[in-house]
Amino acid sequence: MTSWQVVKMALIGATTALVAATIIAPAVATPAAAAEFTRKPQGNGPDVITISGLIEQADDKKFTELTWGLNDAIVVLNSRGGYNSAATNIGLRIRSHNYETRVHSGAICSSACTLIWLAGTYRHLDPKTRLGFHSAREKRDTPARFEEGNRKIAEYLTKLGTPQQVIDLQPKADPCCFNYVGYAQAKAWGLLSDRSAKQQALPTPQTQQPAAKVEEPPIAARPKIPDRFEPGSQQAPPTPAPAPGEQPAVTAAQKVVLYEEDPGDPNGKRFVGSAIWRTAMVTVVPGQPPELVIRADIEVPERKLAVTWSLRRNTDKGLPATHTVEIMFKLPADFPFGGVSNVPGMLMKQTEFTRGVPLAGLAVKVTPAFYLIGLSNMEADKDRNIQLLNEPAWFDIPVVYSNNRRAILAMEKGPPGDRAFADAFEAWKQLTALPSKGPNTP
Repeated sequence: MTSWQVVKMALIGATTALVAATIIAPAVATPAAAAEFTRKPQGNGPDVITISGLIEQADDKKFTELTWGLNDAIVVLNSRGGYNSAATNIGLRIRSHNYETRVHSGAICSSACTLIWLAGTYRHLDPKTRLGFHSAREKRDTPARFEEGNRKIAEYLTKLGTPQQVIDLQPKADPCCFNYVGYAQAKAWGLLSDRSAKQQALPTPQTQQPAAKVEEPPIAARPKIPDRFEPGSQQAPPTPAPAPGEQPAVTAAQKVVLYEEDPGDPNGKRFVGSAIWRTAMVTVVPGQPPELVIRADIEVPERKLAVTWSLRRNTDKGLPATHTVEIMFKLPADFPFGGVSNVPGMLMKQTEFTRGVPLAGLAVKVTPAFYLIGLSNMEADKDRNIQLLNEPAWFDIPVVYSNNRRAILAMEKGPPGDRAFADAFEAWKQLTALPSKGPNTP
């Protein structure tokens, strides 16, 4: 069995499991079970906390434990409600830490969930969603109103500075029913307070500490490139001659930044590196013609870290992906964190300091140093993925080390990367238009 067959089997198996799970529990499921709390780091922005399901009595403690030491977060809600006491305690923690709350399209936020959403210092509601308000009830399974509970909710909402229209509306509907507030009404009442563009570009470890304290590689170890490359810069370390069938590497190196989590420093650590972008012809399947790939050769000298990143069009009809991304790590024997245990996906972003948008796909671990990401071939994802690959200027690659320490490898495309992507996608487009000639032709 060839190495590619092993990779293919791993990706197909993982995709089959993912599809099965999606049938059982769709991405935005109706939240009827007990709430699940998850926390997902974003690298260059606030961590995302997801609350999905019914709020139970001890869930405020879960939320406190999950967000302990977290100065900024986005709380994404999908809940029919639950216990008001737990919800108000969660809300008070959200407000005291100035977290953002969000309800996305297709999600539900009713009853106790609204008490959490209203606590956000910043509050986002997708235009097609709505908030459901009704009276508190004495017991979960009874329709009886609980006026003492309504009084406590009014006190809580007043403490938050909630508009009086909302405070008056909350108890009007009986527990069996709802009064709904849609996007237009929420906007009219001043409930929406999305972060401004400036606030969304949240500081990274680079901007949270004085310039003198930013960790840069020692002069002897630094690559002969500036920390930031301007368009047209031709300064770069020497590159080897291209192999037969490959195009010469573009000589302008682009910026790479490795951000590492550090329990002893809330700002983490930051290391600067470089990436050389080019297109190349690579033989993927023995006996078949070589295929065009986009390739980035990445180095972070102070960490003695090298990464080979490549993107190619998938021509194997048995593999459920439009494109595949291969990420290969080369680590020194004395790497301080042991190795890499997971690469959960890939994100695209406009600048080094903005929040990334994930590509739709599935990541699998082939070996401890080799990770494969298959980009989704579902109709709803294809165009979005291609647009994300071509337009934003930066990639984020989340990494989990063997000791569970987290990191983000951010790399800039710049003009050389943009050129490589434009050339490759144009070539792939022309190949797609050709009639089918065999297993490597779509």
